[in-house]
Amino acid sequence: MVMANVPRGKYITLLRCGHTAHYDPEPKPGDEVYCRRCGNYTKVKTAHQEYSWHCPVCHTSRPFGADKDAAYAAARRHQRKYHHVVSVRQGYTQVGVVGPEGEQELSVSAERIQWVRQHQGGLRALVDRQIVQGGQSTKDRSKTVT
Repeated sequence: MVMANVPRGKYITLLRCGHTAHYDPEPKPGDEVYCRRCGNYTKVKTAHQEYSWHCPVCHTSRPFGADKDAAYAAARRHQRKYHHVVSVRQGYTQVGVVGPEGEQELSVSAERIQWVRQHQGGLRALVDRQIVQGGQSTKDRSKTVT
């Protein structure tokens, strides 16, 4: 159960003592951290970005640790029950959407995001400019007599 006023990180971490903890930023395997359950310092075994779903209509979200399938299943249940479009996130990044048409995984690579950021001005200019076909704009074509 998620409790209010308890800080939660976006990385679920398995510690050598067998307990799990949430951290943000990500600890590296081998780092020594304090386990609140044991009351001792222990080493990090693994750290994974936490999966969660988020509904922007209800302002609701639920964490699922490293279990991607459980996050998608819960998002599908919420979508079927309330007919909302629900996003699935890994850490702070949206990785999928569950909507009325079904689920859609978003596979946007870091290279693609960087390319879009570099060419953003040119892409906006293309959208703002009128579509030119055959050397005439669509406005000029309507005036031409055939």
